Amino acid sequence: MKGRGGRTVEVCPPRTFTFSKLGDGLEQTVLVMERIDCSGYETCDLIVRVHTDATISDSAASISIEVVPDGFTMDDPAQSFFADELDTPVTFTGASPPTAGNVQVRTYTSGLGAMLAVRVKGEQSNPAGAALTARISIELALREC
Repeated sequence: MKGRGGRTVEVCPPRTFTFSKLGDGLEQTVLVMERIDCSGYETCDLIVRVHTDATISDSAASISIEVVPDGFTMDDPAQSFFADELDTPVTFTGASPPTAGNVQVRTYTSGLGAMLAVRVKGEQSNPAGAALTARISIELALREC
């Protein structure tokens, strides 16, 4: 019989992510945390809190928070082995930029593997250099179910 154990991982305390200097149509990915042990857990909740109103001046620009499987191995520790993001990331767009106090949660129940990583990706649109900033914090809640 499975237990109801779990743990919460603080991935990132409140931090400002700025992607305003990206060129037209470019993206940048920031690896926030890797090698998060999730072995023994069946469910992962990504919790993203907005601490200051986000500034996303173009409706097609976006900031996404992604959870990805991490295949790190001591056999080749200098190499990164990240897979595609799990299901749907938390995404903020200029069409509806989040305000302070906004909390977004995504639950992932498949593809967790033994370790996870969390990335924040900014995607700029036209015009290049438009404001693209969000102050957020990120947590993962791991549960056995």
